[in-house]
Amino acid sequence: MKKLLIKTAVLAAILASLAMTVTAHAEPITVGNDTAAREEADGWSDFVVVDKNHPVSLDGWLTIFKYYALDQSPFRFILIDGSNTVRWVSEQITPAGEGVNVFAPDSAVEVKAGWNLGLYIVETGSIPYESHGALASYTAEYSGLPGVGNILSFTGSINRTYSFVAAGDTQVTTPPTTVSVTVVQYLDGGPATAASANNTYFLINDSWSDPNIGSGSSRFALGPVGLNTDSPYQAVTASMTGGASYNISEDTNQYAVGTTCGNGRAYRLAGYTVGDTMAEAAAATPNLMEPNLTLTGSKYVIVWNNTCAQDQTIVAGNDTNGTDIRPILDTFGDFVIIDTNHPVSANGWLTNFHYYAANLNPFRFVLVDGSDVVQWVSDEIIPPETGIQTFTVSAPVPAQKGWNVGLYFAATGNLYNGTIPYEYTGAPAYYRSNYSGSPLPAVGKTLVYENSSNRIYSFAATGVTSIPLPETVSVTVVKYLDGTRADAASANDTSFPMQSIWSADNLNAGSSSFVLGPTGVNTSNSYEAVTPEMTSGAFYSVWEDTSQMTVGMTCDGDHLYRLAGYTTGETLAQAVTAKKTTKTPSLSNIASNQYVIVWNEACETDDCTDDNGHHYGNDKGDNHKDKCKDKKDKDNKDK
Repeated sequence: MKKLLIKTAVLAAILASLAMTVTAHAEPITVGNDTAAREEADGWSDFVVVDKNHPVSLDGWLTIFKYYALDQSPFRFILIDGSNTVRWVSEQITPAGEGVNVFAPDSAVEVKAGWNLGLYIVETGSIPYESHGALASYTAEYSGLPGVGNILSFTGSINRTYSFVAAGDTQVTTPPTTVSVTVVQYLDGGPATAASANNTYFLINDSWSDPNIGSGSSRFALGPVGLNTDSPYQAVTASMTGGASYNISEDTNQYAVGTTCGNGRAYRLAGYTVGDTMAEAAAATPNLMEPNLTLTGSKYVIVWNNTCAQDQTIVAGNDTNGTDIRPILDTFGDFVIIDTNHPVSANGWLTNFHYYAANLNPFRFVLVDGSDVVQWVSDEIIPPETGIQTFTVSAPVPAQKGWNVGLYFAATGNLYNGTIPYEYTGAPAYYRSNYSGSPLPAVGKTLVYENSSNRIYSFAATGVTSIPLPETVSVTVVKYLDGTRADAASANDTSFPMQSIWSADNLNAGSSSFVLGPTGVNTSNSYEAVTPEMTSGAFYSVWEDTSQMTVGMTCDGDHLYRLAGYTTGETLAQAVTAKKTTKTPSLSNIASNQYVIVWNEACETDDCTDDNGHHYGNDKGDNHKDKCKDKKDKDNKDK
C-alpha cells in the first residue's frame, strides 16, 4: 500500500508539472534600439562599446539580431551583465552590404533581464549611431577582444544610440534560418570576366519582403569588382530570414543592355536561371521571366546576356533616363569625374553624346584611355534647355574598346552645380579633387584622382566602328613649351617662325611661312595652326625655323629657346605620348587628320636675369634678344 501511495504521489507531481507547462505563456523579449539609418560611425579600432538605452526586458533566449550597416567593416555582438561581466560574444560578423542586415546565432542565447548589448569593433564601425540617448560605456582603443567571464574596464562613456536590436522569447526556441541570394552574370554561355565583358558593369534591380528586415528595393551592379564577395561579376544579398520573398531583374533601359540587339546595344538579355547551387543554376535553361523567389534556403540566380554583333555601332556610358530622372547633382567645381559603368564597346569613332540636362550650366565631355590618359575634351556645352539633349561632335572622335567617358564641370563665379544628374549605385566613378587648380583637363595628360564613388550618370555616347575615308584631311600643328602646351603667358607672347611644304590634288604643290603665336592660324586656339583642307592622300611637311633669333638647335646664348624635337599622331593625345625626334616631320599619303607637336625648351641665361631666366616683362622675343645682345656688347666693351 505504501508503494502505491508513493507512485500516486509521483504521478500527481508529474501531472502538476505538465499542467504548469501547458498554462505557461511565452513572451517576446528585446534588447537594443532599432535599425534606423543613422549617419555617424565609430572611428576607433579593437575596442568595446556598450549601448545602455534598452537593456534585456525579461529573462529568456535571444534568437535574432538585426542591425543597420553603413559598410562591410567586421564586428561582434557582446552581452554584458550588471556587473560589466561578459556573458556572451558572437562570432565575427561581416555585413553583406549597406542597409538592414540580420544575424541568427547557431543556437538561442540565454539572457537575464537588465543585461545590455554592445559591440566589439574590429577596425572602424559599420553600425551607425547618433549622439543622444543613454550613456554608452567604452573600453580603450586597442584594448583587445574580451572573453566570456572577463570583467570590462571602461575608460569613459558618451551619449549614444546605435542602430541594432535583438529579439527572442522567454522560452527557448530555435533561431530562424538565415538565407541569401547570390547573383551571377553569365555572358555568351559562361561566367563573365573583366576581359569578356570589357569591364562593363551590368545594372540590376531587386526588391524583397522579409518579416525581420522589412520590405525594400535597390539597384546594384554586377561588374569586375564583386559586391559583398571577392568573385567578379557576382553579388551576394544581405542576409534574410527563411520565408522572405525576393525579386530580381536586369535593367534593360540602358544603352549597354537591351531586350534585343537594336539601337546599338552592346548586349542583350537572354534570360535568368535559378538553383540551390551554382551548378544547378548553370545547368538550367534560361527563361526571360523575372525570378520571384520565396526563400526557404539560399539561392543562386544567373543573369544570362549575349554580346551583340557590332558591325557599325559602338556605345559607351549609360542612358539619358528621361522617364525616371536621377536625383543628385554634383556640387564640386572645376573638377573631372569619369563614369566607368560601360566603357567604349569596340574600336571606332564616337559621333553623338546623349545626356539629360537638369539645368543650363556649362560642362564638357572627357574621354580617357585605360591608363586614365586624357584622349579628347569636347568644346564647352551649354544645354539649349532642360531634358534629354544630344551633342553632335564636329568631327568623329577616335575611341578604343575599354576607354571611358567622363565629365568636366567648370566653376563660374559661385556656381558649382553639376548639369547631368546621377544616382549612388553602379561602378566606381573616379574624380579629380574639387577646385583642383587645373581648370581644364589637358589632352595627353594622366588624370590624378582624389577618390571614387559608385555612380551612374545620365549620359551615353554612340558612334560607328567604321567610317569612309575622309575626302579631305588636315594637319594641326601645336606648340609645346617646357613639356606643356604653350599659351601666351608661358611663352611671353613670343611668336615662333615655321616653314611648311605640301602637295595635294586640290592645292597642287606649294610652301609657306607662318608663326605659332598668341593668335592661332585657322583656329581660335593660340599657339596652334591648322592647314587648309587637303584631298586624302596629300603630302605635308613642317619644321621650325631655327635660323632666326627666337629658336636655335641648342642653347648657345644667342637664342631664347631650343628645338627639343617633333612628335606626330592621328590624335593630339597620340602625339603627346609619342617619342620625340629632331627629324623633320614628313607626312605622306595622308588618310586621316594628323597632329604635329613642336617641342621647345626655354634657354636659361646668366646675363639677362631680370625675368627669372628668359622673360622681360611683356617684351616680345625680338626685344628680349636685343636687350641680351646690348648687355653682352656692353660687357665686352668694359673688358
